[in-house]
Amino acid sequence: MRSYADDHLSRHGVHVSLEIEDDLPSVAEVETVIFRIYQELLTNILRHAEAEHVSVELYRRDTALVNGTIRFDSETDQGTHVLVEIPLP
Repeated sequence: MRSYADDHLSRHGVHVSLEIEDDLPSVAEVETVIFRIYQELLTNILRHAEAEHVSVELYRRDTALVNGTIRFDSETDQGTHVLVEIPLP
């Protein structure tokens, strides 16, 4: 995720802040889904936003949902917050 952000955002002048929990469990199927969502979000940032800074946080929460969800919150001149929750098996 770090190298992808550097390759696709930093070289376009967008400052990227990544906070990734160190001891996340490794589940291949979940990792693939999370990375594909991440790729699409970064692509949309480059295409549609005039972002100067992107912050990404990836961490485990104790209360996983039954099904995955994605939520977008956006305010004019305040940016967009995207929350993706995916349960671990």
